[in-house]
Amino acid sequence: GHGGLEPDVVQVPLIAVGAGIAPGAKLAGVQLQDVAPTLGALLGVGAPQHALGRTLTEMLALDAATKEALTLQDTAR
Repeated sequence: GHGGLEPDVVQVPLIAVGAGIAPGAKLAGVQLQDVAPTLGALLGVGAPQHALGRTLTEMLALDAATKEALTLQDTAR
């Protein structure tokens, strides 16, 4: 199905591999709305201003200061 509330529809795997991704990162509590801010961070353009999700900093290969800055941007948005 699509758009329903069944577990098969709302619980899907997220696999990320490549430049900027921390190898072996484990995520919990991820929502689909977190994908756009995370992709924005990977592309270096930031999160869309209307995005509701958070940047998945725990899966990004970034220094602590950059991760903190992204988290602050998410809070401000």
